[in-house]
Amino acid sequence: MQARPEPRRTLFSSVQCTPAFLKKTSDSHPFTQQIDVIIPTSGSDSDALRALQKLESAYAKTSMELSDLLENLVAPYRRSYYARQGLIALSQNSDADGYGAWCLDPRGMLTLALSKETYGQSRLAGRKLCIHRRSDMHLVNMYADDREPKTYQKQLNALRAWEARRAEEGYQWEMLYYCPVSARNAHRLQKAKPEISMFNNVHVPIITSDAVIRPSREGDHDAVEDWEEHMASLFEWSGMAALGAQRLQVVDCVDPYVAVYEPPAPSRAGEIMHLRWRGFFPPDFVWSVLEHAVNIVSAAGQHSSESSFVSITAHGFSQSPITYIPQDTCSWDARGYRYPRKEAEDTWSLLIAPRTDGANGGVQTYATLVESIGEWDTRWG
Repeated sequence: MQARPEPRRTLFSSVQCTPAFLKKTSDSHPFTQQIDVIIPTSGSDSDALRALQKLESAYAKTSMELSDLLENLVAPYRRSYYARQGLIALSQNSDADGYGAWCLDPRGMLTLALSKETYGQSRLAGRKLCIHRRSDMHLVNMYADDREPKTYQKQLNALRAWEARRAEEGYQWEMLYYCPVSARNAHRLQKAKPEISMFNNVHVPIITSDAVIRPSREGDHDAVEDWEEHMASLFEWSGMAALGAQRLQVVDCVDPYVAVYEPPAPSRAGEIMHLRWRGFFPPDFVWSVLEHAVNIVSAAGQHSSESSFVSITAHGFSQSPITYIPQDTCSWDARGYRYPRKEAEDTWSLLIAPRTDGANGGVQTYATLVESIGEWDTRWG
């Protein structure tokens, strides 16, 4: 029987694409498995576009004990905060309903999410986390450095003993990890290069300069509602473009009793480019994609603001117990924990468009960000 998808919660926000915003957006999402970028090709031939097409990353996929990962990969960087930045890892073959799930985020924090039974067997020190009246998940947090050496060693010994008992049952962690230095060569690397597709004669939305700017909530509530509906239609178009949907074709003729789709208005016939990266990406790689996207929009906006936009969609890992790291509060804030399961929702999309500054004639970039999370996520309560 197929599991029921989680109910989704979405949030729209509109901001100017400053370097601080791009960095905050990428750093807030520690683990990304897929990035889709949609670009109308008209007026988008620029150095930034060519640089984006060459962007690639690498990560490792292996089977090993978590205690070995901490000692052989993390340990060399314990005494250097800056050297540790960028090292991330994530379990692959389980969730909180099974043997457990864990992640090592860019802050150097190891988080394990365990069921009540598994938590008791592990003998690790942690705490219960209640999410929407569900109280059968326990969290174990460990600093992956020596700031608390006695506590760390005690937890590491308990972890090693637990994994030894699990090994007798033939169980070992499958994991992904990214390490920006030479130590990552301890395992075979997986290359992540963009898959590039072109789609001709499709409906391409014409986005005006103010389309991505949210009306004031203090003004006309109907205007805000209309704006959100229009943005929802634009993000729906982006999702269909990423899927290569036939419904976007100008010549598509479908029986209205079978399927009905109308592109966002206004629109024109044109060509779009779809770039997709799949793998295991750290926040810095996502930041590079965002930075190139803003440069593409800025370059295209110098010639024509009509249809000069870029759409970006990023998908997180549903089995990660950490889905979000707040950048505007304490690094160890409780928001961002999630009950890890395959059906979890963790997606965000960004629509970037240019806007001409009337004062000096320059081009600024603005964006609408839509975030979608599932019900077993503590981020929004």
